[in-house]
Amino acid sequence: MAEELPDSPDLSNQRVAGYRIIHRLGRGGMADVYLAFQENLHRHVAMKVLRRDFVDSADHQQRFLQEARHAAALVHPNIVQVFDIGHANGIHYIAQEYIPGNTLGAFIEKQKCLGLRESLSILIQAASALHRAAQEGVVHRDIKPENILLTSEGVAKVADFGLARARSNENHLTAIGVAMGTPLYMSPEQIQGTAVDQRSDLYSLGVTAYHMLAGSPPFTGETALALAMQHLQNPPPALRQKRPGLPDALYELIDRLLAKQPADRPDDAASVLRSLRDIASKLEGNWHGDSLIPLTELEVQGAVERSAPAVLLQTTLAQQKIALRNRRWKTLGIAMGSILTATGLFALFSLNSSQGLVPEPEWKVELVERKPTVREQFFHAMVQGNVAQWKAVETYFPPEQSDAFLSYNLKAWLQLARVAIAQKDFDLAQQTLDKILTREEVDPRILVLALLEKMQLDLEYNQMDQLARDRSEARRYFLSLDTQQQQWITQQIPPHLLSYWEDRNNTSG
Repeated sequence: MAEELPDSPDLSNQRVAGYRIIHRLGRGGMADVYLAFQENLHRHVAMKVLRRDFVDSADHQQRFLQEARHAAALVHPNIVQVFDIGHANGIHYIAQEYIPGNTLGAFIEKQKCLGLRESLSILIQAASALHRAAQEGVVHRDIKPENILLTSEGVAKVADFGLARARSNENHLTAIGVAMGTPLYMSPEQIQGTAVDQRSDLYSLGVTAYHMLAGSPPFTGETALALAMQHLQNPPPALRQKRPGLPDALYELIDRLLAKQPADRPDDAASVLRSLRDIASKLEGNWHGDSLIPLTELEVQGAVERSAPAVLLQTTLAQQKIALRNRRWKTLGIAMGSILTATGLFALFSLNSSQGLVPEPEWKVELVERKPTVREQFFHAMVQGNVAQWKAVETYFPPEQSDAFLSYNLKAWLQLARVAIAQKDFDLAQQTLDKILTREEVDPRILVLALLEKMQLDLEYNQMDQLARDRSEARRYFLSLDTQQQQWITQQIPPHLLSYWEDRNNTSG
């Protein structure tokens, strides 16, 4: 179990040196991260604030400053950019680019394993970021899916150079009470506490690549020590067995990245970048992997995370609408207070601008930004993952207008149905699945996945005869697929449906 971080004051709604702090986004070993608004430039930023328990430590202040300086030197489209550093009123902060998408880690959790082109694109972008860092003599030291952010436009950005250090005489700073790296992705030399260079980052990139393609990292364990020993001693399970059908050159590259000895790995990120682009260029269509994350298999594969979507700050317009509703609640509170004063209940409705009722999230399509292309709109929805985002695909790019729009809408409807089922909105799920199942010439993979979702609705309504019919129809499309497609569809079946899927007799009672 992860050690609980000491509590620190919440700085939400405060102003710090020209920044209006909105709310806390997360917590780390040395700093809390907030969403803030830079008032003079009218932009949102992610503000890292040194935790109060470290403020009195000169060593931690120096490390925090070093992090900012190293990261600020790394100007690259695939690196989260640092804008500003400073301190005011006892608060030490770093203001950096705010990425309102999601992490690769959360993306993998939703998709289970990624398509070949998607994985290559992300790896190429991450390797490009590491190449730029190496040019400045910076080793990241904590490459992992949670530190690779995916924007709504399909760009991968490496974040959090909090463990980074330059190849200099500042080595003493790396020992200041901060765990160096994450055990699931840590290189053997990091585990042993020996000197590291960019080949350590390449090992972690190899673990990340394996995780993307296999759906799980090469090593797992109940304790950090158990994980560490596997990185030191055990060869990783063959990726070829876990994910057959990939280019031989990619298997070989990942094997080299995961070599125990740094000397057996590629020399640098530049050589890895060349190898990845060479692999990409040999795929159908002479694709070189330099475009945005392309979305091919990813559009169909993978189950949406079956939990309520996180409330995300969408746009300034959304904030204004919420603020307006707060003012309406305040007005209502005052009015009700006038009525209830005689009964002594006024205090229950005493509202003010800083302590009003918290509004429920608004999943309205009009609050979703319209993207220039249907592909970008779909990716935006894939990253954000809520009802309004999926509905926006159809609203902004109606399926009747082109075959390309229809293709993306079919996949968006499938994802929307899954979100609706997770939220117990079965009417929305049924209506959405009907849009897929009543269309002609639909990809059989989508039909199978849609019918699996329909089987879940049948179970909810205890319609076992209908479940048997839907299962039979799904099996018919399933048997028309090749073996590899059947394998990944089988992996998508929720555990509670497996018995119904595998044995038709179970559908009779």
